[in-house]
Amino acid sequence: MNRRKNGWNIVKQCALLMLPVSLAAGEAAHAALVNRYSFTTDASDSVSAANGTLQSGASVSGGAVQLNGTNQYVSLPAGIMSGDTSFTIEGWFTYTANGNWTRLFDFGNDTAHYLFLSPNAGGSNAPRYAIKNGGTELQANATGGMANGYHFAAVTYDSATTTANLYIDGVLAGTNTGLNINPSNLGSTANNYLGKSQFADPYFKGSIDEFRIYNTTRGADQIAADFAAGADTSVQANLAVLGDWKFAQNGNNVAVSNGQVIGTGNFTAANLLDSSNNHHTGNVVGTPHYQTFDPFTVGRAGSDGYAVHTGATGAGQGNLYFNANADLQAISNFSVWTRFNLQSYSNSGGNFVLLDQPNTWFVFVANNASHHLMVNFGGADTNIDLGLTINTNTWYDLGFSFDGIGSDANPDTLTIYLNGQVISTLTGAASMTVHDWFHIGSSGNNTQTADALFDRVIFWSGVADNATFQSLSILVPAPAALPAGLALMGMLTLRRRGR
Repeated sequence: MNRRKNGWNIVKQCALLMLPVSLAAGEAAHAALVNRYSFTTDASDSVSAANGTLQSGASVSGGAVQLNGTNQYVSLPAGIMSGDTSFTIEGWFTYTANGNWTRLFDFGNDTAHYLFLSPNAGGSNAPRYAIKNGGTELQANATGGMANGYHFAAVTYDSATTTANLYIDGVLAGTNTGLNINPSNLGSTANNYLGKSQFADPYFKGSIDEFRIYNTTRGADQIAADFAAGADTSVQANLAVLGDWKFAQNGNNVAVSNGQVIGTGNFTAANLLDSSNNHHTGNVVGTPHYQTFDPFTVGRAGSDGYAVHTGATGAGQGNLYFNANADLQAISNFSVWTRFNLQSYSNSGGNFVLLDQPNTWFVFVANNASHHLMVNFGGADTNIDLGLTINTNTWYDLGFSFDGIGSDANPDTLTIYLNGQVISTLTGAASMTVHDWFHIGSSGNNTQTADALFDRVIFWSGVADNATFQSLSILVPAPAALPAGLALMGMLTLRRRGR
């Protein structure tokens, strides 16, 4: 159905589908993927064209580079990570023991300047991430040896907190919170290897299925999702996370408690953890607080049972906003997602505003008998009624992407998602005013508020695709009641087998 409304052409508007969503092509990225080597036919980089070179007869077969453990490796271009301060490296590989100190990767200039991941560090025979810049080698070590077979390994590093994490098969295996060297400190490294060491160590024996480099720190949930999705899956490369607030920890990675107030007046990154590691600061109005809840009531994946409670009624209510954060300005292409639960149809006046970037866009629930979900893009009086009633005490996943390249001949496109499904696609011109404020639970002037729980809020630069929103809203059935006398002791993890 095509119709015109407030300057926007409503290309598609459909009823909400409450069906299980499968991750069609794989897990979508929430971070900036800058290098990807899938080894389909060669060592090409499908993202940045920083193509690798197969050395000493190394070959590609079965979608992986085959390394003989004697002299074969892959070389990557000089300076592959020279501009990176925070990063994530991921690899899927088949490992065959070939002595101590073999390398999955080793980027450096010599034996005093490098960063590497070894599946079997000498002495411990356990995986190790290490970095050295002429002084002392700093490490993040796993415990226990790596068995022969197919594995996934990831290293994440946050320069702001000097924390390196080492993951094996999707699980955190080692960490170091005092690792104050990052790849940019090494300069433009000349010897960047997959399967070879800067030292005279044994070569890697086995195969590498896929190797990725991100220029940001991916969180534990993202690492787990990548492991579950496996190699050779669809990844959206042009999407960079600008803010990711889960409301479960403060900025010092300390778990929050039910009823704990975020702060008063100005707050810093220490009050509220931004998992994007962009460490945004801002203000609170009133005293919004953290609130715990049963995550199984959501019915979709990813909830950890923590939220922020905003609103204008009751003790301890308020809202929060981020100001003077230039990267949150209304850039030409952006996407936003949140999981929210409207607690009541009450506030201090006006509509129930969920998210707002003043004079640019806002999303709200109408304060009338319909309680419809509404959006406004371009400021002014251009409210768009999406025709969906938002009930209280119900969890919703709301997302939208805006392709706002208004300077070209193509129409701007706004795509709106609810619970992982497209509910409306709008085209038209929006008059955007760049603003560096971002409000959660209120309008820009803090007068129209929402009495709501927010489980998570994500803000991206770039147009998120369908798979991104679907991956955030995978249905999870509530657990069946256990027989009397039994307790849930753990969870079963399934992992992809090797080729």
